[in-house]
Amino acid sequence: MDSKYWIKLQHSLLDDPRVGRLSDTNWRHYIELLLFAGIENKDGRLPAVFDMAWRLRVDSIEFTECVTQLETVGLLERNDDDEWQVIGFERTQAPSEYTLRKQSAYQMYLQSEHWKAIRNMALDRASYKCQKCGNQSDLQVHHLSYDNLGHETYDDVMVLCRDCHQEEHGYD
Repeated sequence: MDSKYWIKLQHSLLDDPRVGRLSDTNWRHYIELLLFAGIENKDGRLPAVFDMAWRLRVDSIEFTECVTQLETVGLLERNDDDEWQVIGFERTQAPSEYTLRKQSAYQMYLQSEHWKAIRNMALDRASYKCQKCGNQSDLQVHHLSYDNLGHETYDDVMVLCRDCHQEEHGYD
């Protein structure tokens, strides 16, 4: 399962009467359901209600009633596979146009001759080993900062294995 490490909560939740009129308990459970949808990372689909209730350490019958109430107000629905799904989750979690443009430009930069030279120098300097743990497989070159992006020197980067790189970004 390729879960998300965070989800976006839209400001519009504050003004959505479907959310604003929820009881405190149902409001909290709705936020928890958003987190579950992020963990599942399947376009808003949720795990089985019993499993979520167990993980939250709440009564499964009361939690089932909450889920049903959230369906009634239009925040959840059952999909074609009879799974619970957060309505609009995929749309609200999609990257913004700005993010997509930034990612595209960065991906193009990673194909540039300058980046390839910096990357190769960094790998050579690190003797093709992770500079944190010494691992020699699945090596990646990590930017220490993006201040000099496009003009970096090998002092602006470090070689990390995939696990250490993910840890560096807080994805462990």
